[in-house]
Amino acid sequence: MKLAFLFFLVSLQVFGQKIDTRTFQQISDSIMAEADELYLYEMGMIRAIDSIDKNRDLRKKAGEIIRYKQGDSLVVIAENIEKKGVVAAQFKLRHADDYLSFNDTPRAMTDFEKGLMAMKHVVIKDVQSNYEITPLEDGEYQNIIFIPFKEKIQGDERELYKLYVLTESKNRSCIPFGKDYLFYADEGGKVFYHLSFNPYMPVGVSNEIIEKKKVEISYPKREPYLLPTDMMLFRKYGLPFQLNTLRVKSTQYDIYFNYDTERNTIDVTLD
Repeated sequence: MKLAFLFFLVSLQVFGQKIDTRTFQQISDSIMAEADELYLYEMGMIRAIDSIDKNRDLRKKAGEIIRYKQGDSLVVIAENIEKKGVVAAQFKLRHADDYLSFNDTPRAMTDFEKGLMAMKHVVIKDVQSNYEITPLEDGEYQNIIFIPFKEKIQGDERELYKLYVLTESKNRSCIPFGKDYLFYADEGGKVFYHLSFNPYMPVGVSNEIIEKKKVEISYPKREPYLLPTDMMLFRKYGLPFQLNTLRVKSTQYDIYFNYDTERNTIDVTLD
């Protein structure tokens, strides 16, 4: 997702005006697209790691992993720890639920891939040096999703970057909503805007939730609209339990956002 999503988030925080359900439905495409992209990047990583773990020879060679879009597909590459600048394995998928293609024929990394891997470290270093991240508690870990994207600014196409820092749980029956961060960086890797999402409010998957296939949470006033990070985490952690509905109350506007994973839609209701 391009800067449209950032502008949408900024407008919410800066203006804080009341937007009716029709207005929200008009901009929900940006939220859905961002959540879909996050989920695609996450599933690409998970499936690539699973494939590596099942291959004894590859487990010894595979090092750092990066992801990027190539046309309509997501490419996931693992660098060879024995030979820097060489891809030990490449994975590709178009949709998060597709079968993952797998190629373990070694090849040289492209200049773009080398630059992307280096830029990831530059952005992470800038975040670590200049921004505060809430310390992790027992059973938590940070999931970093680095996303390159192109944006036309004043007629010139520029390579920009997004870095998500998600707080996740080692307990797979606990959905770790909140305490997530988003950083936007320029072509030099310098962060020019950042956001933090929600206090930490994990939800344990109870028998009642499994029966209803639904999770209900309420956002504080600082988060008036449904967050793509929560949508991705609900989809990821809810998948093993076949959960399909995330219902979020906006305390700010006294409305509900209903995210349906089967239809992949967001409905807005007033009741």
